[in-house]
Amino acid sequence: MQDIMNIVNCGYNYRMSNIVAGIGRGQLEVLDERIKKKKEIYETYKAELEEIEDIKLNPICSYGNPNYWLSVIELKETSKVKPLDIILELEKDNIESRPIWKPMNLQPFYKKYDFFNSNDTGISVSEDIFNRGLCIPSDTKMTKEEQNRIPKIACMGIAFKPDIDDLRESPAKYISSEIIAKTEAEVFIVEPNIKGHQSFSITSLEHAYQQADIIVWLVRHKDFLNVKPVEGKIELDFCGVRKSL
Repeated sequence: MQDIMNIVNCGYNYRMSNIVAGIGRGQLEVLDERIKKKKEIYETYKAELEEIEDIKLNPICSYGNPNYWLSVIELKETSKVKPLDIILELEKDNIESRPIWKPMNLQPFYKKYDFFNSNDTGISVSEDIFNRGLCIPSDTKMTKEEQNRIPKIACMGIAFKPDIDDLRESPAKYISSEIIAKTEAEVFIVEPNIKGHQSFSITSLEHAYQQADIIVWLVRHKDFLNVKPVEGKIELDFCGVRKSL
């Protein structure tokens, strides 16, 4: 991923052509509308992400009014999740994101030139932001529905152990309850050994697997072992279902 950001040769950004200048002039007529839309996108991200401690959205400076051209997140230094992890997960759902621009002092073409670090020790500020930063979708053509799309999660199994219908003291049942209570996702509960439950709406295995974006394997029921993986789905296997493949 970082190789895409490399500058390996010297290039020149010549003056824009008459056609490009004409397009740019035309876009000035809708500039206020575009900035308004960009601001809405930024504020939606800010509202939805503010409760996640490991994520900070790019701040707004007090000395001016931004054009909100690009929304950028920065992960905590202690976060176990890295920008590339998020990029790869978003790609599974056909959502494009990318790293922040690589600092000039890290570019191969400028390697032979001196670099003066503002920090007395450690990496530079720009390198630190590059390592922890991520550009997220900010296109004005993005709809509110696309930005607020709620993921669908399938909790596979809520029994105490494989191939029984006893749910008493079941960790899988507890985890499923927590996912329902603490996320805004649409959650499918699959338990092939019971027909119904007073607290859960039981969904068929086929329907849940087909509809869900995220599959959480919680109990190693024999009915789950022959389910073929589908490309693009995020699967979290806590019970060894996929070890049988």
